[in-house]
Amino acid sequence: INAEYMGELVKLIEQEITTDPVIEFVRALYIDYDFEAAQRRVAQCESVLLHDFFLVSCHEEFIENAKLMIFENYCRIHSVFDIGMVAEKLGMDKEKAEIWIVNLIRQTRLDARIDSQKNQVIMDTTPSSVY
Repeated sequence: INAEYMGELVKLIEQEITTDPVIEFVRALYIDYDFEAAQRRVAQCESVLLHDFFLVSCHEEFIENAKLMIFENYCRIHSVFDIGMVAEKLGMDKEKAEIWIVNLIRQTRLDARIDSQKNQVIMDTTPSSVY
């Protein structure tokens, strides 16, 4: 989802009272900043998508984008974090998570590096200029 539309979606979801797993995922991630709840909702979304005739074809893309959204939100809040913890939050094993993070850093050109000895991802936050 385009970042411009995400803000509008969040405003709409704040007003909604529903038990839909997709809406609850967005609520957990962007309103409550509850990463554990967001991960549980991804699992629920996966079940819904796999059993829906019309949505089953976008199952893998949805799950991958949900993991990306969780990771991006987590990066906004934390400047240093453990790869094992990210793997747990994304429902991946540690090795797959490290490969996924490396590929993500390359693809999105995130200003980040991996400290393999400490098993950490370090986000390089450049302060924005006031001018």
